[in-house]
Amino acid sequence: MFDYRLTFDVEVTNSNKEIEVLIMSRKDVPTWKENNDSKRHEINFYYKGGGLKINDIFKPTTSDAYAFVLNNRGSSISHEVKTVEVTLIHNWQQEIKESQLKDRHKEQQIK
Repeated sequence: MFDYRLTFDVEVTNSNKEIEVLIMSRKDVPTWKENNDSKRHEINFYYKGGGLKINDIFKPTTSDAYAFVLNNRGSSISHEVKTVEVTLIHNWQQEIKESQLKDRHKEQQIK
């Protein structure tokens, strides 16, 4: 069993315009980059949140290759530069059954 957690703390420090945190499959990033609203429904967002300060934990329910995106498209019209402080803590833990260890030990002895 896998226990995966991504803890993040995002804060916009020099603007009153919110930033958005998106977590999506890496395979959806090219579609997202197109910035085409008609294709937006094709993207499966695992996490979507916004604000001036976002402190949260993402615990996926599906195994996938994830992309963590800071999205400021809402204010891109003004071309405003934002200073964003981000702290990411990535935890991954895998439980191995004792029987798996015995099988692995046998494989190493054969080699």
